[in-house]
Amino acid sequence: GSAPGPSGQSFSSWAILTYLSDEVASCFTDCVNLIAAGKLPNTIRNLLNCGRTVAVPKIKDGVAHGVRPIVVGHSLTRLIGSMALRRLSPDLQNFFLPLQFAISAPSGSETILHLSTAILDANPSFALIAADAANAFNSFSRHAIWGPLREHFPSLFRLVHFLYGP
Repeated sequence: GSAPGPSGQSFSSWAILTYLSDEVASCFTDCVNLIAAGKLPNTIRNLLNCGRTVAVPKIKDGVAHGVRPIVVGHSLTRLIGSMALRRLSPDLQNFFLPLQFAISAPSGSETILHLSTAILDANPSFALIAADAANAFNSFSRHAIWGPLREHFPSLFRLVHFLYGP
């Protein structure tokens, strides 16, 4: 999404800092590179990793039954993460496809829809079951990703560890 997060800085405001090739753009670029390299102290990391929580009502059959907390992270870390992933997009596609259709997979949702439809059309006795794990992102051990991340995507390791590490 494009929500600014806790700082109120939008992606447009970050772009303004690099509009001119001047000392401001140079300093901003240096800061971005320090964040991407995970070379900032934990006190700064904590500020960049905070988020703004929005309570979105859960609606089932037209009736509200609780809220779904959505945390909007800092736009600067989202921007840096997007830039890092964009640079590695071909490598990410080669590594993850055909097992997943979210990371660097253009039209991933449409691909899943068409594959599912084709499989169900070819196999009328099959059923499609959709499942959603509760709080899935926070339910797995992040320690499990450090080794594979360092092995397969070493240029992302420091940034991801900076953002999600202990």
